[in-house]
Amino acid sequence: MIVARVEPSSLGIVRVIHEDGSEEFVANHRIRWIRDADGRDRTSYVLDRGKSLGDAPVSIRYAARRASRTLRGSPLPTRKSFPVIQAGLLARLDRDQDHPSDHPVSMMLDLGGMKNVTERWSAGWSLCFAGDEDFSRLGTKVRFRRWLGPAIAIDAAPGILFAKDISSYGSHYLPGFVGELGVSFGDWVSVTAQMEASRRERYYFYRQAGWFEGVSRLEGRTEVSWYFGGKFGGEAAIVGTFGTLLLAMILAGGVSPTF
Repeated sequence: MIVARVEPSSLGIVRVIHEDGSEEFVANHRIRWIRDADGRDRTSYVLDRGKSLGDAPVSIRYAARRASRTLRGSPLPTRKSFPVIQAGLLARLDRDQDHPSDHPVSMMLDLGGMKNVTERWSAGWSLCFAGDEDFSRLGTKVRFRRWLGPAIAIDAAPGILFAKDISSYGSHYLPGFVGELGVSFGDWVSVTAQMEASRRERYYFYRQAGWFEGVSRLEGRTEVSWYFGGKFGGEAAIVGTFGTLLLAMILAGGVSPTF
């Protein structure tokens, strides 16, 4: 292939500029050789010494890129965009004021998508669901990812949350805030911390001493809760989700496994 210019980078990627002005990014390990307009081999000059070559036509040969079929994310130039599929378990670290004896473990599920804006940054969104024995939460997050390498990344995701106390009669979903911070390893697994600030309302019956009649009163407050745990991503999240549901059905007696 004849191109106009090649420019190496410290990330193990070569920027290839074509004669029509278009460009693409090629990983170093996929390049077989680079030659200048006179036919001299300049592969070591570009890849080992980190020198740019071009303006005059340059001959470069590299393996054709194959389309990625995985559901896991990767930075540029491997992928331009990727789905967000995460499922896992997060344990609550603090005590619930309404259920002080509980330290529930929440099942978390995030579904959405992200786009690689640069070689280091990605942005996107996701829908989220979380549930435990006391509360169910629904919401949406704006997601940001900072790639530290080809496989390791830091995720930050603030968003809006609607929480409901499923153990309280007559409760309904109330708005709140959710913030997530995690470290992803190959999008196979991530270590995640999450904070939730949600509105809680509780109805109670109040009667003064000596009175036969009482009134119903509403008590409202905002509760902040902290969670920590892990999530699976991509194909592992799908397998883990179905495996968890199957195990729950077996433990509940809904399915009788046959061996």
